Amino acid sequence: MLIQKETEYKESSDITHLCIAGGRKEEGVLLTLLGQLIGVNSIMHFVISDIRTFNIELERVKKKR
Repeated sequence: MLIQKETEYKESSDITHLCIAGGRKEEGVLLTLLGQLIGVNSIMHFVISDIRTFNIELERVKKKR
């Protein structure tokens, strides 16, 4: 049922990206497999070694908007 709903969503959009960052290792693996099943355009994983610097930059960008 979940795959059917996601496939219907995929068919209604041009490009679908899947981010597997966060969670536990098993969740990333399962999301990757799901992404292959529904045919996403890209699967990404982000690793940030210094989260404090990232948060500072994120707040700076938010203030510019």
